[in-house]
Amino acid sequence: MRYLLTTLLLLSAILLGVQGCSTNDKEVEQLVDPNDMSSAPLIVRIFPDFVMEEHGYTEEAGVYICWADGLGEVTIEDFLVDGQSVNLSSEYTAPFLEGRYPFQPNQVYNIKIISSLGTYSAKLTAIGKIDITFPTYINPETNITIDWSVNRAVKAQLLTFNQGWADQDHNTYRDEFTCLVSPSQRHFTLPANTIERIPSDAYLGSYSIIIDVASFVNINNQCLMQSYRFTRADYTKDGTLAHIRSK
Repeated sequence: MRYLLTTLLLLSAILLGVQGCSTNDKEVEQLVDPNDMSSAPLIVRIFPDFVMEEHGYTEEAGVYICWADGLGEVTIEDFLVDGQSVNLSSEYTAPFLEGRYPFQPNQVYNIKIISSLGTYSAKLTAIGKIDITFPTYINPETNITIDWSVNRAVKAQLLTFNQGWADQDHNTYRDEFTCLVSPSQRHFTLPANTIERIPSDAYLGSYSIIIDVASFVNINNQCLMQSYRFTRADYTKDGTLAHIRSK
């Protein structure tokens, strides 16, 4: 549960500092709004069931609601999905609440929240799994291409290519390329030499390719309603695919 909240806040923060990867002026305009994802004082996130394979458990479908620390006491009077009230609670003192609801992948829901900050409602799609083809081997000195499919309701997509390694003296090094792509884009090629190749004599190291996607409705910069998914591929230091994780 804490992992999900952390991921939500990290995604919002990351989207403030990345570049757009598009050569079409119209598509670049589509990338502007996602950069404001963390500015809303109230954030609502819904998600279907998913399996956290690396942690060995299944997270049940539900909702997370959080708000800015500086707002003081915030009261959530009711949260409704298609007119049905959802029970909310929290095991922590942090400014957020959670609840369970059987959201189905790629279904559209009428979401309404009644709070001391205001009443907000919107239609929101619960994003399903990202189907993606990762290469079985990568070499950063050559082009790296990925293709994927995901619900067309997605409004923000973030791609990350990174590497990290350590030498024999345990000094660590890292290189990363991160960009926003058009919400309708389903193909991307990372040009050769965008990130550095891990030296062959590295003591240890790995590469990662990560795609984050989100559907969202930003209501006057006062309430952000969002559904989020990510898929990550990790590679050995020589570029061989090791494992894939999805959420």
